[in-house]
Amino acid sequence: MNLKRNKTDIVVIVVSLLLIIAVSVTSIIISNNNRSNNVNIYYENRIVYSMKLNVNELWTMEKKKYPALQADMKIETKNGKFRVAEETSKYNICSKVGWEDRPGFPVVCLPNHVMVVIEGYAPSDTDWSA
Repeated sequence: MNLKRNKTDIVVIVVSLLLIIAVSVTSIIISNNNRSNNVNIYYENRIVYSMKLNVNELWTMEKKKYPALQADMKIETKNGKFRVAEETSKYNICSKVGWEDRPGFPVVCLPNHVMVVIEGYAPSDTDWSA
């Protein structure tokens, strides 16, 4: 078997590598452009507040305004991430999730009727109210 390479082989290899690099770079650019900058807070399946990921903010949902809450709830954005900083429920799972930065990954505080999610997600796609 002859493993000798000619100019055509080298051109095909170089063009293939350039094509792979171009597709990879384009994919990275598109995915970064589609990344949302908003965090939506849902209460009983309605958006009640939006926060910017690039702005450090601590927002308090007050029980007197949102009666299904077990107590006041605090949601925080910082350094491109969000978290439920403080909430009251039996196991505090919602606040134990910690910092989140994935679009479409919901943090659900079921006993409080709250869901927090970075845009790019349709809450109607999931039945979490059952």
